[in-house]
Amino acid sequence: MAGLDASTALAWAQAVRTITDVLGLSSILTLYQAGNGIYDLVDDVLVLDHGMTIYYGPRQTAKSFFESLGFEYTAGANVADMLTGVTVPTERKIAPGFENSFPRTAKEIRAAYLDSDIYHRMKSLQDYPSTEEAKKNTADFVEFVKLDRHRSLPAHSPLMVSIWQQIAVLVKRQMRQIWGDRILLYVRQGNTIVQALIMGSLFYQIPDHSQGLFLIGGTAFFSTVYHT
Repeated sequence: MAGLDASTALAWAQAVRTITDVLGLSSILTLYQAGNGIYDLVDDVLVLDHGMTIYYGPRQTAKSFFESLGFEYTAGANVADMLTGVTVPTERKIAPGFENSFPRTAKEIRAAYLDSDIYHRMKSLQDYPSTEEAKKNTADFVEFVKLDRHRSLPAHSPLMVSIWQQIAVLVKRQMRQIWGDRILLYVRQGNTIVQALIMGSLFYQIPDHSQGLFLIGGTAFFSTVYHT
């Protein structure tokens, strides 16, 4: 998200958030100097410093984590600016009382992160696919899919319903869409009749030798592709 103005960047991030929620996807955004409107759209935050992960966890706890280490958040500022500013010694602000105790290097910040509850929670989520609970849930999901699959389909089929059922559903959907906009349907049908009369009239008085061959072919071709 580089080179976009603030409003366009926010609209783009909102679109990504919508697509992520609707389609059930995982989206990764690389941001720098993001406004709070964009920052509030994300779920988890990853902060890197010299190639090391100094924070990876929920968006809601990122600011409080760095504040607990002694980094100061200026009221009204963008939270993302504070997180990226932590990695830049000339930009980060130190809270009063932490001048001698705050972690100064990426290694020290990472050590504090690895010692936090946030890291252990995220680590448990990362290890979830290999747990017995995940294996049981996967087996249950596979069994539910088999029960929900139409009986006419083989067990290895990736489909849930037969091709004929899909065609029937799509035909019904298309008919409902057409019937829901009957004015457009009537206009199209009227236009088709007018075009048919015009194209039909072109066949009159066409020479029946080679001079009329091109006109007959063009008229037939237009009639074929008119509705495509």
